[in-house]
Amino acid sequence: MDDFDIFYCDPVDFFGDDVNSLVLDAYKATLEGIERLDKRVCDEFRGTIWSHPDEESHRQDHWEEQLTLLRYHAGNMGLVSLVTLFDAWMIQHGADRDSKITQRFEKLEKVLGPGPLSLARFENIGLARNSIIHHSGAPEYPNGKKKYTVETEFIAEISDGDFRVGISGDLHC
Repeated sequence: MDDFDIFYCDPVDFFGDDVNSLVLDAYKATLEGIERLDKRVCDEFRGTIWSHPDEESHRQDHWEEQLTLLRYHAGNMGLVSLVTLFDAWMIQHGADRDSKITQRFEKLEKVLGPGPLSLARFENIGLARNSIIHHSGAPEYPNGKKKYTVETEFIAEISDGDFRVGISGDLHC
């Protein structure tokens, strides 16, 4: 399996090769662009004459925080894109547009049979996706009278003491 597959499933490939390629290639290209930018900035740091002894370390610390945020957003947008494209695929193939996404998945699973991506796993992915889109990546969030908690595997420390939903490239089903 590719290290960057966000949730690739061998036996039942719900998304299709074109969609997998589209999302995963965009994710890989984004990470590669972030790495090229990091190299360029680090080269500039080495070539800079600093006016104060602490200036270099402060700027490098700030840059590291920015890199973390860039990677965080790349992973989260990869997850959101896959779920969104999967939902569109289910609707295109006859799923009821007015039902909840988990209900569409459950009906699909009944027709195709269970695959490596279970309903429970899909619900957990959905909670992470909803947190990203509607709640700024909050690990817990209310929805009406109910409180939802995102699984810890989806939580990352984004900055010092700031834990949010942060998808990395090694999330599998």
